[in-house]
Amino acid sequence: MAEWQRVCDDTAETHAERYDPDHDTALQHALRADRHRRDVAECAREAAHMAR
Repeated sequence: MAEWQRVCDDTAETHAERYDPDHDTALQHALRADRHRRDVAECAREAAHMAR
């Protein structure tokens, strides 16, 4: 609800004033997913290196 109120705030003059990446749940989810993919890829590289 707070996120909706912040995004739909009519008192903000520009979208930039309303947008806060820390409260953008879709962005935060995408960043976490990207970090997870990188961690998995790093673990796979290490496992491949150790297997040699």
